[in-house]
Amino acid sequence: MLIVLVDEFLDANNPLLKAAEQQGKVIQSTLPKGAAIESWITKRAKGIGVTISPEAAALLANFIGNQLRLLANELDKLATYVGNVATIHVDDVRKLSAHVQEARIFDLTDALAQRNRKQALDILHDLLADGEPPLKLISTITTQVRSLLLVKELAQKGMRAAQIASTIGIAPFIASKALQQVNKFTPAQLEGAYRQLLATDAVLKRSRMTPEMALDLLVVGFGHDNT
Repeated sequence: MLIVLVDEFLDANNPLLKAAEQQGKVIQSTLPKGAAIESWITKRAKGIGVTISPEAAALLANFIGNQLRLLANELDKLATYVGNVATIHVDDVRKLSAHVQEARIFDLTDALAQRNRKQALDILHDLLADGEPPLKLISTITTQVRSLLLVKELAQKGMRAAQIASTIGIAPFIASKALQQVNKFTPAQLEGAYRQLLATDAVLKRSRMTPEMALDLLVVGFGHDNT
């Protein structure tokens, strides 16, 4: 028996596909898209003995997409967390899923890129209210801005999302989102934002002001080109 695995879509006229159809059996397996992702999440949750609310499934689908291995790992973690309650809600996903938290911080930097400070402050305060430690929040935003600087540099060299993800070691969906964001910043703005983040981190560690005030000031001044 010979099994051939092909990690790409083959059209009906492909010689390999025709040969396989003549000599054996063709099984095509494609990743779910759109509403099918939420359906997959719901079925997977049921398969491991829990239920998940439609809102929580939509949140996971929106932020993680059709990366099934990541989704399976997140669901296993969430199932362990809810235990005997056996139902996964939106708040559970927000508290426990690192990928969702990272994506929410991407939403924060996206709002900042659009100069929508009200939305940025709302997201920031929601994250703090959910118990996100200020220093961890600063660290994650700093990592994202550093990634944006690298993405912008690689994009200017003609690289696409998959190449960028492989080069700097980030998930493909993060690279795609970063590519959308970098066009909203000049290199000088990103560098200025990076310096602001380092300065805010230093202020927080020295406890010269409350974390909320330091982060609010960061949002208000984020991305200004002071050159």
